[in-house]
Amino acid sequence: MWKFNLKMKRIALLLIGFSFLFSCKKESTLEPSKQIIGKWKTVYLSELVQGNREITDYYTLGSYIEFLEGGVYKSYNNDNPSNTFILSTGTYQVNGDVLTADNDQTNPRTLIFKTKNSLILHEVDGGDEILLERY
Repeated sequence: MWKFNLKMKRIALLLIGFSFLFSCKKESTLEPSKQIIGKWKTVYLSELVQGNREITDYYTLGSYIEFLEGGVYKSYNNDNPSNTFILSTGTYQVNGDVLTADNDQTNPRTLIFKTKNSLILHEVDGGDEILLERY
């Protein structure tokens, strides 16, 4: 009887171990080039002013940018719900965590994902930052 209980305990421990092994799901991390796909509303622009970062513009009118698969983006202005229009469209490229847009080749931006729904586009030269949130 004692051997039977010991055997049952071992089997139970093995089953528990296997259940933990298969139930723990590895969190998938997408590459920045995939993670950026979608619509992002513009929250604010900040700039370095005399060495300090200051928010210089809040976007309350609903401007947003849409990054599409294939390296195309569209920038929209939504000044009221019945009047959404495209400000610009073009192409972008993501290499590692650096985004370069065709209309701004001299100002590549580093992608800083604060969360999966919050992104900062930071000028590589240390200039302005744009905070975006998933739309």
